[in-house]
Amino acid sequence: MMPYGSCTVFALDKARSMQRVGVTLWSPCKASSLLQGRGVRKLHPWGSGIRTFYSHRWPAMDRHDSCRRGVSLTNHRQEGTRNPIRRHSLVSQQLICRDLSSSLSGSSLGLSQQEQEQKQNYFSSPTLDDIAQVSKLLDHETGCVISTLTDKNKNGQSESSNSSSSSLLDRYNADWTKHYMGHSRVVVRPRTTEQVARLVQYCASRRLAIVPQGGNTGLVGGSVPVHPNEIVLSLERMNQIYHVDPVTGILYCQAGCILNDLQKHCAEQANLLVPVDLGAKGSCQIGGNLATNAGGQYYYRYGSLAANLVGMQVVWPGNGTTTAQVANINFYPTDGPQVQQEQQPAKTPSMPSSFQSNLKDNTGYKLSQLMIGSEGTLGIITGVALKCSPLPRSRQAAFLACETFDQVVQLIQLAKQELGEILAALEWMDQSILQTILHSSAGPKLKLPVAIPDSSSDNKGIHNSPYPHSVLLETHGSCPEHDVEKLDRFLTKVMQQQQQESSGSPIVQDGVLAQDLTQLNDFWHIRELAGVAISELGYGYKYDLSLPVSQFWEFSHEIQQHLKQNHTGNRLVLCTNFGHVLDGNLHLNFTTPGLYQEDPELLSCLEPFVFEQVLKRGGSISAEHGIGQFKRQYLMRVHGPELLDTMRALKQVFDPVGILNPNKVLP
Repeated sequence: MMPYGSCTVFALDKARSMQRVGVTLWSPCKASSLLQGRGVRKLHPWGSGIRTFYSHRWPAMDRHDSCRRGVSLTNHRQEGTRNPIRRHSLVSQQLICRDLSSSLSGSSLGLSQQEQEQKQNYFSSPTLDDIAQVSKLLDHETGCVISTLTDKNKNGQSESSNSSSSSLLDRYNADWTKHYMGHSRVVVRPRTTEQVARLVQYCASRRLAIVPQGGNTGLVGGSVPVHPNEIVLSLERMNQIYHVDPVTGILYCQAGCILNDLQKHCAEQANLLVPVDLGAKGSCQIGGNLATNAGGQYYYRYGSLAANLVGMQVVWPGNGTTTAQVANINFYPTDGPQVQQEQQPAKTPSMPSSFQSNLKDNTGYKLSQLMIGSEGTLGIITGVALKCSPLPRSRQAAFLACETFDQVVQLIQLAKQELGEILAALEWMDQSILQTILHSSAGPKLKLPVAIPDSSSDNKGIHNSPYPHSVLLETHGSCPEHDVEKLDRFLTKVMQQQQQESSGSPIVQDGVLAQDLTQLNDFWHIRELAGVAISELGYGYKYDLSLPVSQFWEFSHEIQQHLKQNHTGNRLVLCTNFGHVLDGNLHLNFTTPGLYQEDPELLSCLEPFVFEQVLKRGGSISAEHGIGQFKRQYLMRVHGPELLDTMRALKQVFDPVGILNPNKVLP
């Protein structure tokens, strides 16, 4: 087998030190030396003494985490401070675009200073009078508006709105990665669709920009305000679960419902499974999932959110003089009054508690599909009707180890052939990401299900050295006996069958079967720690990409080799890889251990090179996390001017004043 030490990454040893093997990049301990003389072990159950560390909630962010452009959490909220080269800066977009390849020469996505000021000044800045009016539109509910706006009274003294201090705005002005920092002074928190419609109509008439925001768990800055005069519209109070139809399997809820709450409710009330599952399920909201077209680990088994969306309630702005439109797209109230737009809203808005949708509805254009992936730039999703599947009676999982990525590819092919309809998820993790997880704050509590045993006298019997490649496989079915038998046959085959065109090594070197749901969740907990562990280690450069699975490993090495040849800095750089290999979704990550601010020189080596190489291979620069602020300047490489003009025309139709999430998605 190829020595894994040839990979240009680095590894932490038990003393948390690093061993250099290259000029810029670093390499883990060579697995080949550990594998010498080791025979293939038989499949065995994981021990019964395993502890459960699975958590549904997304971990809280530490204040020392990184900022996208080097602005610390302590400093970024000081009055008047701005990140001079932050990713969402229009000026930085101009600089980045100058670095693009020659195919973009002659077309500038950046704006001049004058154009930038004109674009920002197009929108009004909210005032205390606006705050008072918005509070009235939201029925003066406690906490419906959070603001730090101040004004001068007749005596020249500063007067503030009836809201809390700036500390309350912190979590609305930064995503969980801390890479994007906003400076919005106003957050509004409606509770009903009627309130959203009133608010949107008012903002359109005043040219007040709105940034719709869900759980703020994205990676591209799509829900973070760019300019201080933008108003954050948080959907966190719109968290009502209307009902679940046990016959049709349709879930009806507001857009601000937390995904994990929906999963629990559907399982307990109707024995149903929400067809999407994400590592951020404890914080992300279903409306945000739809607005970003989130994928997740069960995409292969249950399809995309677009495929499972039945109906939607969405608010579109008017042109500033007309009423905002509330569109019930195959989402019909069955009791209570229809949504009405009133000049003088009632104190307590009426809201239907029951809705109905049809599994088949072919009455015109599917406008709801346009909202999926629009990231709040076309409309604000307020209600969702989602088709759910029966909760599987049988869930089986295995944690498998391979020596080469070619074996992983062959494992995927055999899993599809042998497991067929019960195959639900297949997650791949390389050695470096598992080592990073083991050396994270959660590492001391973890035990890898499958690892290379350390034969040294001091560590004999310890199994916590990852294989070069690990795979987490899960099946969903209705008959446990059938599924277990099918999985056993598959595992026996892959552990006995030799890799094609190899030296005789089996496809799977070792494997562990989960004995119950606790162990199954422990498997997933390891996988879901990947993003958190990277953030703990240092500043992360995260790339969510689509590629043919067979090219994952080659592509990663190509980027690493490019860095080795072009990155002149003396900082350590770690490359970690994991992904949803069943649907070709690679999560490529680079980290600078101990450095929690962005390295501009390293960034210039990675971008746009990473995206250019993806496009050369026919891949996608965004698999499941959207465009947001991060990737909008690269859309001209992906789509031609005619298609971009069509997108802009759609934006003009749904949002003629342009108040919805400006400076996102479209260049």
